[in-house]
Amino acid sequence: MNFSQTNYLSDIFRTSLDKRLNTYNLNSKLSYSLNSNNIFVGVDENYFSSLVSSSDKNIKDEQALSIIGEYNFLPYLQFGSLTQSNIYSNDRKIAINEASNIYTTVFAKITPIDQLRITPYTGYSINKQVNEDDRGAIYGGNINLDRYSFNEFQVSSKLKYQNEDISPRKNSQQLAALSVKNNLDLSLTNQISANYSNTRKDFYFETDSITSSIFDINKNIQSRTEKKYFVEERIYNSRFNSDLFFDLSG
Repeated sequence: MNFSQTNYLSDIFRTSLDKRLNTYNLNSKLSYSLNSNNIFVGVDENYFSSLVSSSDKNIKDEQALSIIGEYNFLPYLQFGSLTQSNIYSNDRKIAINEASNIYTTVFAKITPIDQLRITPYTGYSINKQVNEDDRGAIYGGNINLDRYSFNEFQVSSKLKYQNEDISPRKNSQQLAALSVKNNLDLSLTNQISANYSNTRKDFYFETDSITSSIFDINKNIQSRTEKKYFVEERIYNSRFNSDLFFDLSG
């Protein structure tokens, strides 16, 4: 979940239609925001549709819609709500040819210091996949630390936790990122970065005929878990203080 106002600040509307060989693509983008006194409202929509004209016509549609409202209660405290909708459909006979997610959440933005923002949230999720409609709670929190100076170090960090309990399925995401930068002198910088992410998603799949006849079920649930680790150290110098530029990482 992204609660930043940045995505809504460009007031634009554009649409385009192009044809390549036997494929027609329609792209549409809408972004609008209103900021009055202590209230902010924003709308952002992206729509894509493709039509493949052949012996077997294929139509694919994707839509992402986001609506945010935020009230500035105090300089360091804001309350708001966020609704997001993602719709995908494809008339081909594939494993997952239709899916939609609708999230409605309430959140708080807490800024104890300028560089630190804490965003807890909770809400309700409607998750539809291959004609199975699962509903339940969605909740989590984001913590962002942006370029905080500590002695000679500059620290940036991001923590994210999200749980979507849509029984019998469950989706979750955990993310942690840390960057520590140290200017060794006026032109030489040492930076250490580390990232970790753990994502779990549950999917419905059609049950084969034998399993269906034995257990009297139409769909199976498969869980996909993906873990990523990343650690990097960089030493580089400024382009402006030397005729020689280098960037070493490993």
